[in-house]
Amino acid sequence: MWPEIRSKLPVALFLVGLCPGQTLACAAYDAVVAAVEADDRAEVTRLHDVLAADKTCDAAIQDWAGIYLAREHLRDGLDAGLAPEARRAALQAALSLETHWRTLSELGRLEWAEKNYPEAAAFLRRALTEIAEGNQDHEAKPADIAALRNLYTDALALSGEAVASADAGSELFRTSYRGFTVEETPLPITFRYDSTEFDAQGRRYAQQLRDHVLTHTPPRIELDGHTDPRGGETYNLELSVARAETVRQFLLEGGYGGEIVVRGFGESKVPPPPEGVVAGSEEHHRIARRVIFRGS
Repeated sequence: MWPEIRSKLPVALFLVGLCPGQTLACAAYDAVVAAVEADDRAEVTRLHDVLAADKTCDAAIQDWAGIYLAREHLRDGLDAGLAPEARRAALQAALSLETHWRTLSELGRLEWAEKNYPEAAAFLRRALTEIAEGNQDHEAKPADIAALRNLYTDALALSGEAVASADAGSELFRTSYRGFTVEETPLPITFRYDSTEFDAQGRRYAQQLRDHVLTHTPPRIELDGHTDPRGGETYNLELSVARAETVRQFLLEGGYGGEIVVRGFGESKVPPPPEGVVAGSEEHHRIARRVIFRGS
């Protein structure tokens, strides 16, 4: 659970940004400040609409009231006692007032809980992008970032399709978030059953990896192959090496000229099932069948 969302916002956060002339002209100014300080959500909601219609009011006070309301909606969205649709509506209302990575993350988690994996991946990707490129005043701890990255790559693996987005590749291969370094990236490069031939999803993610290494030209990369635990241990080890080697050949044939180190781990490093996924289930196996990429 995220840290408690504070409902009250210090007046000093926005006073310095107001234009004195407009502050004096805005008839609702004192009422907005009083309503926020009193934690009167209904009155702030009413006044937010008043501010939108009053051209004499500085945008800063409307934004401040909007942030207050966004945090209140976010608190509702975090309430596990509410029905998923009520939580989703609250989070969408929060997002309409303030772009916050926590809100995007919670929307992704709601989709994840309902096994809508492509939608979950899309929201989680946006949350990660917001952490990296958005409002840096929105705190994100390393543990938060690591958990989001893990859930994002798991959602990609369970989507059953390569999630189409102009930003998908750049987010998948991002290496740093506010000083947090991404050591390795699990890629859902999947193969036909009992084969070293890519399936449709696997080929698209292999192409994303190839595009990345051709653009950034790291001098050395590592590819670790992993399988699910079904089948013999020796066979799985050999299959994991052969599949990682398929990816290596795909990159070399595509024009990458750096060093590629290939390793296979078979079923020896099956990741723990994420929340909502049963250990040993087909979903867990899909997450286990992956190629780990290390590079820059």
